[in-house]
Amino acid sequence: MWLCTSAAQMLAVGGVSGCTAAMFTTPFDVVKTRLLTQVALGGALRYRGLVAMFRGIVAEEGASGLYRGLAPRLLIYMSQGALFFASYELCHRVLSSMDSPRPLVVARTAAAAVA
Repeated sequence: MWLCTSAAQMLAVGGVSGCTAAMFTTPFDVVKTRLLTQVALGGALRYRGLVAMFRGIVAEEGASGLYRGLAPRLLIYMSQGALFFASYELCHRVLSSMDSPRPLVVARTAAAAVA
């Protein structure tokens, strides 16, 4: 079992996991946003579904079109992941180190709730 030994390591691991999440979810959010805005603007529907929207964006803008707005998302997800992971680990350590008969599952659940 690998454990982070310092707060800096915890923040780094959480930040990397947040960036990974942003890289995988950004294309879906781009498509979702464009589908919603085309309906909200009241114009004629240019794309009639998820797959058509994916194909249209790639055909017109290339694969990079699916990653519009990635930089701000990376900053948000990196900071969110770093803070969540670090706060969970710190709370888990504090709760696990207390002299108490409570099982480890309770300590983990409480740490997740606090994080």
